[in-house]
Amino acid sequence: MNQLMGVEDCDVGDDGCLRRRLISEAHLDYIYTQH
Repeated sequence: MNQLMGVEDCDVGDDGCLRRRLISEAHLDYIYTQH
């Protein structure tokens, strides 16, 4: 499911990955609330 949405699985302690995941999830939330 995560791969379909472009959200990557992050290793513990991988701050860069976690940050990208948060940004992509926030972007998806924004898209869904606009339509």
